[in-house]
Amino acid sequence: MGKGFGENNYLKKSKEGNYQQLLGRAFHEHNKKNFIEAEIIYEKLFKLNIKNQIFYFNYGSLLESREKIDKAFTIYKRAIKFFPMDPNFYSKLGLLKKKQHKFDEAENLFIKSIELDNSFEFGYINLANLYLHLGQSKKAEKIYRKVLETNENSEFANLNLGSLLMDIGKFEEAKNLFLKTIEINPKSAYAYFCLSKLKNINKNENFKTKVFNDALLKNQNKLGKVNIHFARANIYHLEKNYKESQKNLVLGNSIKLLSTGSDAEKRINFSNLICEKYSENLMGYESKSEDIKYIFIVGMPRSGSTLIESIISVNENVFDLGESEAFPFSYRKWLNNNHKSSLFDIYNNEIKIDSIQNKNITDKNLANYSFLPLIIKNIMGSKIIHCSRNPLDNILSIYRSNFTGGYSFSSSLIDIAKVLINQQKLMQTYKSLYPNYIFTVNYDDLVSNPESEIRQLINWLKFEWNENYLYPHLNSRKVSTTSKVQVRAPINKKSLSNWKNYKDLLSPVIEYFEKQNLYIS
Repeated sequence: MGKGFGENNYLKKSKEGNYQQLLGRAFHEHNKKNFIEAEIIYEKLFKLNIKNQIFYFNYGSLLESREKIDKAFTIYKRAIKFFPMDPNFYSKLGLLKKKQHKFDEAENLFIKSIELDNSFEFGYINLANLYLHLGQSKKAEKIYRKVLETNENSEFANLNLGSLLMDIGKFEEAKNLFLKTIEINPKSAYAYFCLSKLKNINKNENFKTKVFNDALLKNQNKLGKVNIHFARANIYHLEKNYKESQKNLVLGNSIKLLSTGSDAEKRINFSNLICEKYSENLMGYESKSEDIKYIFIVGMPRSGSTLIESIISVNENVFDLGESEAFPFSYRKWLNNNHKSSLFDIYNNEIKIDSIQNKNITDKNLANYSFLPLIIKNIMGSKIIHCSRNPLDNILSIYRSNFTGGYSFSSSLIDIAKVLINQQKLMQTYKSLYPNYIFTVNYDDLVSNPESEIRQLINWLKFEWNENYLYPHLNSRKVSTTSKVQVRAPINKKSLSNWKNYKDLLSPVIEYFEKQNLYIS
């Protein structure tokens, strides 16, 4: 959903030129996915200063897919020079700027594409997606609705607005928008997946007929097939048909794993490197700033972190960043400038601290556990909330999630187990080194004894008690995580011991734990 677009009428109207034979070869190799050969031919055409819009669009897109971003910039900039009135290339350039966290420049480029053609739908969609990424959901919603006023059959406006409304708990309108998306495009796999996460959707017989139709998988790309298998798994799970749910989970995750691989080893090695390089005993060390608390929520995905953030953000003096990439991005910037700038200042600049108005901040990038020594030593006023959960429930929940960005280890049960064990070992080390800075919340204990556990957390944060902390489901904040549906329900124990329904699926994990001398009940 909400990816970069750029197709416009000119894509159907290729200009005749002097290089048609070479162009034809390039497009042929590109379509056959012979990307290296296609790139060689495209580069020859580029050096000949060819003026052909399809060429620049295709070559730039190929370079993006091969992570050759600098070269893609060059391609789109020349395209703008040759075709200054074409909105597509401004939009494509804006998407690259967004990837680089140059959000102001991206915004200006998207706005420019709309100014050139006020009917250029993808300019509006990309601008709205940018605002959504920046946490400006009201601006994004306004733009999506504006697109639908002009074209009620816009697939991407329906789909993206539906996703936004799910994030803020407006499930009924979101459901209608997803159903409309399927009406527009009966093959919209992501719409099926989104619908499958809604409560009682399994009672919609028309939807079930469509999602289980064999024809739905035909002509789908790999991502489409993944979304359909996960959608089917979710429906079977709702109906407690765990055997069929398991089959579809394995199919969906197998496709993902073959397509993206797993980043487990990379994550583990990086986390261990940071620990070895930067960890030190800070017993007696006190943070210099208590004016603002920087609350980092860390741990494994699907460990109750969204619930914890919803509880904390009931406090009106808390600003939640959500699953922000601010610290990893700040760390890379800090390394690149050879530590010349303060990591604290870089991070504050990245989160735009001046606009937060002296509120306490929650940063729920769970993978920040990898950076804990740097966070505690450099981010003054930092506090760490570590989320934990029954490991088998945690692993199953991750495997069922179908993450769309990052966490590629989530498609391998054993790799999830490896990352989880490494994370636990690191957290044990850090809790021994920094006992005053880390508070562990166990999800199982939290949902079993909510008042007692929440009171302990709020007391540790030194917040004034408020009974509303016990009712986080009433919090109207935007939630973009995979827990967006569950977090709107009152605290409950429904997901405890869910792993027992998938014991056969998890048998390799149980064996792996036993080999590691870890025994789970």
